[in-house]
Amino acid sequence: APKDEPKSQADCDKLTAIFVHKKYAGGMRNLCVSKYNVGDSGPSGSGPSIPAAYVNYTMSAGQSCSYPGYCCWKGNTAASCSMTGNAGADYSGCNRTVCQWHVANEACLLWTANGKTPVGSWRLPDSSEFASLLNYMYILNNDRGKDGLQLCSSGATTGFVQCYYSTKCPGTGTVVIGSNNTWAGYCLPFWNWTSSGVLYNSVGGTDPTDNEAASARCVYDGLVRKASSVDDYDDSNAPSNEPKSQADCDKLTAIFVHKKYAGGMRNLCVSKYNVGDSGPSGSGPSVAAEYQQYIKAAGQSCNKAGSCCWRGNTAGTCGVLGNAGADYSGCNRTVCQYNAANASCKAYTAGGKTPAGYWRLPEGPEFSAMMQHIGEINNNKGANGLQLCSSGATTGFVQCYYSTKCPGTGTVVIGSNNTWAGYCLPFWNWTSSGVLYNSVGGTDPTDNEAASARCVYDGASHT
Repeated sequence: APKDEPKSQADCDKLTAIFVHKKYAGGMRNLCVSKYNVGDSGPSGSGPSIPAAYVNYTMSAGQSCSYPGYCCWKGNTAASCSMTGNAGADYSGCNRTVCQWHVANEACLLWTANGKTPVGSWRLPDSSEFASLLNYMYILNNDRGKDGLQLCSSGATTGFVQCYYSTKCPGTGTVVIGSNNTWAGYCLPFWNWTSSGVLYNSVGGTDPTDNEAASARCVYDGLVRKASSVDDYDDSNAPSNEPKSQADCDKLTAIFVHKKYAGGMRNLCVSKYNVGDSGPSGSGPSVAAEYQQYIKAAGQSCNKAGSCCWRGNTAGTCGVLGNAGADYSGCNRTVCQYNAANASCKAYTAGGKTPAGYWRLPEGPEFSAMMQHIGEINNNKGANGLQLCSSGATTGFVQCYYSTKCPGTGTVVIGSNNTWAGYCLPFWNWTSSGVLYNSVGGTDPTDNEAASARCVYDGASHT
């Protein structure tokens, strides 16, 4: 057994968790199971936090989420609910945070129990563990009050607090409840995530759909599965071609970004240059063939709204100052509208070194996470960092102030002014959903703007 495998409830008390002996958890190892769902807390302390990359996609019960698949809902996520049914319980079935799988999985991987354990030592339970727990609910949960797991049930089930499903998670996928498979937008606090993305009902049954909003408990067995160091990271579930170091990305004219800086899913190679640009290290992604005819010089009008790119000096005030060692000026950055940016990343092959379909625009949570760690991957890293640009004289960034050199683009919001059209915005960056992210924070959902586009590679096909 790992030297830090928990041996008793005393070991788990320190971690705000419930001790489960291996004989009840599939026989592999003893577990500490977080007392509360991801995003929740209670009288005993805090459960696992929602990662910073997903805070903007954490909604109050009943609110729609702008990034389906990466959302959580807080507050009263249940319809019929109670504290009754499990004598001595102190974790109501009414107010349980529910999350979609990507958030739940990353929250567990990043949790440290307030610094008491290393990053990577918590995870979602695997399916065999949760299936075993369900076989022993009468020992681990039922009528054990606050000393048990305090899972909740959709019905008035003896030994459980109640948490009936509700329509308070708009944006989640269609789910199967009984024989009815047409109900979408449901919060399901009585379903529980496992590491494979399969959901387990607290009183039995499974569902494999990863778009649902469900409870997430994290488990600890004393092993560290995700290293906190870039150099000794290993993951047997990663794509075989997932980049592991800067050396892998150097071959692709890209910058290596470890998954701990990119939302937790996979390591990334991020193209060194915008779509349409090149530099001392080589060429960035070319503008896709079908959009080449809509490449204009900065200042020229484009007659194909939504599909244009502008080249040359697309910025107002600009330069390489602010990021020591930078070799990619903020002055001459190609900016594209979404259709051209998206297609160009999908077609990119890094000079034939990867198949088409392996590059893509970053997802919103990935870019959001990178912004949370911009100090590690951009600021003052010079040519060895992302070299994103900022509209202001921001420390760590080269400057690329907006300009009126992209005539034909849509109206944009800059500060409180929403009447400025025809602007090049090289300090905004496209994501796969069509939402723009400012290099120094903030989002904008308008897909008609002309902005920077970096492509990312994680070793997997996205066709």
